Amino acid sequence: MSRNELSILIVDDDEEFCEEIAEALTEEGYAAGYACDRNAVDKKISAENFSLVLLDIKMKEENGIDVLKRLKQKQPQAKVFIVSGKPHSESLSPSLCCVNHA
Repeated sequence: MSRNELSILIVDDDEEFCEEIAEALTEEGYAAGYACDRNAVDKKISAENFSLVLLDIKMKEENGIDVLKRLKQKQPQAKVFIVSGKPHSESLSPSLCCVNHA
C-alpha cells in the first residue's frame, strides 16, 4: 500500500495538535484528516474509510474508549494507535484490553 492509499484520521480534542499532525502527514503524502469532537468523529467514520486512526484516550467531551468502540463497529479494518498527553494515564490499561478484544 502506498502512502497516498493510506487514509489516516486523527482524533483529539486539541484542534491545533490535530491540524499540525494532519498537515505534516499530508506533506509526507498521506491522506489525513482530523476530528476534534463527537459529532465530527461520527461524521468522518460514517463518510470515509480509514486505514489508521490516531486516537486520544483522554478527551474533554468523550472518553476515547467510547470512540474506539464506535469506530470498530463501523470500521473493523482500521488500525488504531492510542495516544495520550498524560504520560502515566491510568486509563491506558483498560484501553489496551478493549483494543485486544475489539
